Amino acid sequence: NIFSEGGCQLLSSGLVWDSLSQPDIHRHLGLEENQSGLLTYNIAMTGLAPRITYYVRAYATNEEGTSYGDEQIFTTLGQEPRVQVLPVSNLTTFGVALNAAVNANHLETTVYFEYGQSHQYGQEQQARQTLIEGDSLVLADTYIEGLLPGRTYHFRVRAENVLGSTTSEGSSFTSLPGGELTDWDGNTYISI
Repeated sequence: NIFSEGGCQLLSSGLVWDSLSQPDIHRHLGLEENQSGLLTYNIAMTGLAPRITYYVRAYATNEEGTSYGDEQIFTTLGQEPRVQVLPVSNLTTFGVALNAAVNANHLETTVYFEYGQSHQYGQEQQARQTLIEGDSLVLADTYIEGLLPGRTYHFRVRAENVLGSTTSEGSSFTSLPGGELTDWDGNTYISI
């Protein structure tokens, strides 16, 4: 909101921002000019990077010079998480460790593993790591028990933060055979 044109014709106005304090029309990361010509205007700041603190000031220029409004400071949020399925480990007849690499993109992220004997999955288990943070790949894992011997299972990983959810491509593994006994009458027993 421009309260006064300073007794001269207004030449330009808008917003200027930077990651350093006191941005101006000569030193800035971004500048958006007020195209409306109105003294009260709204401008969308675009192209901002995640998890950066920005300093922003309104400006108005007439033939006498440029004046700036009070500096406002804010920090942008991160992004949706990124996920990648890793090979399974500790595979047995009845259990397996599911593994993934997750980049939380600067926001607290919760990781879930979806699994089942079809691509519909049907079961879900949260990763052992309750919350993942930071901006680098972090290992997330969980141990699944109660598998049936010699069966193929499908799984994928889903990571969620306040900006959304990302689901990986699906993968599969086959539990180790064995652990079954069939008696003379055709009854099947699973050993534990």
